[in-house]
Amino acid sequence: MATFNHGPIESINMKTSEAAEHFGGMKAMAKALDISEQAVHRWGLFPPDARQYQIQELTGEALKAEPSWQRESVA
Repeated sequence: MATFNHGPIESINMKTSEAAEHFGGMKAMAKALDISEQAVHRWGLFPPDARQYQIQELTGEALKAEPSWQRESVA
């Protein structure tokens, strides 16, 4: 039986914490998105799909959107 060792799988999901780090913090990200900081804190682990696309656009695709339906199908 063959075994494969591909090493650690890199995270491909856009996480709220990674997006905030890119913008310089939650407050700065909220300002860039023209929403309240409280709204950002309600996101949980991943930004909502629509916000991911907005973040992708604002970051010049430095951060890539991955909608929830893609995350769920990869499990």
